[in-house]
Amino acid sequence: MPHRALGVRYLLSTIKQLRMIQIESRQGFFKALFMMWRLYAISGVE
Repeated sequence: MPHRALGVRYLLSTIKQLRMIQIESRQGFFKALFMMWRLYAISGVE
């Protein structure tokens, strides 16, 4: 469970960093977000 909480915190911090960076295309932002979510989902599954 701590691992999952850590993953959520890492995901939120990454989203914050992405938001700070001015991304011109929304597609690029959502693609990066989707990739991050996939990585989190894969690492979250036991």
